[in-house]
Amino acid sequence: MTFKQTAFLVAFCAAAIPVGIWTYRARRWIWRYFHDAPLLLRITAGVGLFAFVVSLLAGSQGATEAITWVMVASIVVAALWGRWRYGNSPRLQRWDATWARVERALPGNPEEAERLVAEGQREDDREREALRVRAVTDLGAAREFLRASERELSELESLSRRHPEAGAVVARLRARLEADCAWARTVVHGGAA
Repeated sequence: MTFKQTAFLVAFCAAAIPVGIWTYRARRWIWRYFHDAPLLLRITAGVGLFAFVVSLLAGSQGATEAITWVMVASIVVAALWGRWRYGNSPRLQRWDATWARVERALPGNPEEAERLVAEGQREDDREREALRVRAVTDLGAAREFLRASERELSELESLSRRHPEAGAVVARLRARLEADCAWARTVVHGGAA
């Protein structure tokens, strides 16, 4: 091996380390926020991936290049949208922090984990109850309560995908949120009539 080859190998390895770290971080970031994106964007990315595989199997280079750009763009847009939704949802951020504390407490202290979840539910209940009280007399508040209930139901689904170990708690919360949505729809449609 010559000096040039050795120098090239060392330079290549030195450049590959930060590129590898950046790639790993970018993949983790996309995967983290992709789940908070709307379902339609996630489906579009999945269809793009399927079309990419079909075009590879068919051997069509032009189609593969076009589909690759569409697929990458839809995944990046979905991740950015998910990041935007996450950044604009203090409740989702609060629940993420709660789930992180639950995961740390769960192996050795299930009582603490249950207490943390109950504390998070009480905070949600306080916020929801204040909005519900206003919703009885204020149609705008009723619409806001309906939007908040639907959004929380969507966020709960997102959290349940990331934390499947909390199935019983999620089922209980889902039932309550679905009942709140039904009540709010009745108030909104009754007030609109």
